[in-house]
Amino acid sequence: MKALKTILVQLLLIPFLFTSTLSATDLPVIKFKIQYSQIEKTLLAGLCSDNLGLKISSAYLLVEIKYKKAVQPLTIMLRDSKDERERLVAALALIKIDTDRRRYVVKQGCLLNNSQRVRERCKQLYCAVMSQKLKDAAPEVESQYNGLAVSSFTE
Repeated sequence: MKALKTILVQLLLIPFLFTSTLSATDLPVIKFKIQYSQIEKTLLAGLCSDNLGLKISSAYLLVEIKYKKAVQPLTIMLRDSKDERERLVAALALIKIDTDRRRYVVKQGCLLNNSQRVRERCKQLYCAVMSQKLKDAAPEVESQYNGLAVSSFTE
């Protein structure tokens, strides 16, 4: 009797299992094809938004993808933004994007920004970039100064 019940249960469950797996495979698969340029345009538009969170996250993501054309909008954000947090994120983003102009812009942020907090952070970022540049040039520096440690110049 027990064997008959298990066979009956198995016979009833097998069709349900096959129909559920077959119907799951029939669903259409949607594939999105988003182009890189579309992402860049969207993030640049996010920098011009009035939403603080959107501006900050757009700046962060533009830096992560190393988009060099974002230097100009980030420079404007550092110079003209009314919110101190936006200026801090713009300074950090400019330092992370590897261009020659970034050092100049952040150095100007050290000197000309009307917020003490932003000036201090720009100074820290600028000093960090310059000390890294000095560490990268360590072999030449050591040969010029007869073995003086590079750390003595960066501290």
